[in-house]
Amino acid sequence: MSLYGALFAGVSALNAQSQAMGMISDNIANVNTVGYKRSEAVFSSMVTAQTRSAAYAPGAVRASTLARIDQQGILQQSSSATDMAISGNGFFVVKNSVTDSLQEPLYTRAGQFSEDSSGYLVNPAGKYLMGWPVDQDGKVSAGSGDVGSLQPVDVAFLGGITRPTTKADLSLNLDAKEVPYVYPLATPAVQAANFSRAFTAYDSLGEAQDVTMKFFHTTSPTATAAGSTNIKSVANLMDSFPNLASTANYTSTVNITGTLGTLAPSLSLGDSFNIKLNDETATIALDPSWTAANLASAINGAFTGSPASVVSNRLVLSADTPIQIKFGGSQPVDEADLNAIGLSFMTKERD
Repeated sequence: MSLYGALFAGVSALNAQSQAMGMISDNIANVNTVGYKRSEAVFSSMVTAQTRSAAYAPGAVRASTLARIDQQGILQQSSSATDMAISGNGFFVVKNSVTDSLQEPLYTRAGQFSEDSSGYLVNPAGKYLMGWPVDQDGKVSAGSGDVGSLQPVDVAFLGGITRPTTKADLSLNLDAKEVPYVYPLATPAVQAANFSRAFTAYDSLGEAQDVTMKFFHTTSPTATAAGSTNIKSVANLMDSFPNLASTANYTSTVNITGTLGTLAPSLSLGDSFNIKLNDETATIALDPSWTAANLASAINGAFTGSPASVVSNRLVLSADTPIQIKFGGSQPVDEADLNAIGLSFMTKERD
């Protein structure tokens, strides 16, 4: 063994260890570098041919670099909408230029991209992200699928495709105790709603649009109502037409068997009541000798369309708007008061 060989072996060890220290330093220095993969030193022995069995010929040691580019990094939250990450296998394809189609593609796991002045996505090294164009349904265009068909990713939307909002899901629990509006609403666009909810939708140009949904508690516009009672007094006669809100096929029925004077002895000639239906209002003067037919004739004479008829000694009123009856300055009877006056009322869906 020569002295030179011993010194050479020691120097190679120092050189190998210095390379390993350099790799560790790089790993520490790039602790905040997005997509950086650590490097490790792998040592291997260098031996020489032994010419004599009695003499030893020293060798050396060598340090090789092992880059852990195949390891999955930790996904981190980002505030940038153009930052991306890959979970699992795969690489981002980047190029140094967007004009040179013959340029060699490069691969990286770092997904830190931002928009440049031309609208292209570039990484901190200035390399352009490549991708395949998609159609309106988000499917890759026909003929794409290899690296040669990749195109620079342009987010300026000068010739891009956007998908407008077509559906929104809302989960609501509305308060049934809200005071109802009379249907139909006069000016729903400006009326104060019982409840409203706003959300953002996107149009075909990718522009954000604010949408506000307003909810109004209204009396049902798709129901018919029918009720009946025997007349005991003039007040009961008036109460037989409750003020229910409905907009079509509203029918109120009251039994009249005999004359009004017989059924309501307190009725005097000229007593009157106000009735409103189909947006018309009239005052009907009563006669104690009237029967149901006389009352129907008087109502038909005051309104267009002959809304009154008699069926089996029952006076029947039909209207397309809520029927309102007032007598002696009293208020119209609404649905909440039906039980109080002993009416049996039924509401059913229209055909």
